Amino acid sequence: MQGDWATLWSKFYLLFFPISKVVSLRKEVLNFRQLEKESLNTSWACFNDFITTGPDLTIQDPVLLQYFYMGLSKD
Repeated sequence: MQGDWATLWSKFYLLFFPISKVVSLRKEVLNFRQLEKESLNTSWACFNDFITTGPDLTIQDPVLLQYFYMGLSKD
């Protein structure tokens, strides 16, 4: 099998990552909320974990940033 790392990684996840897990990750991203007394850096790290721990969620970067911003507390 030939290709760059991103292509191989994507093909692996498409073959072995259940669609139910993809749906669950999308829900986590779309329903993201900053925890009480959680720092901005920690929130950003958690949010990034959601979007990088599995296959491509096919959510564009501007939309991801919007959901992150909307999930932040007013503090």
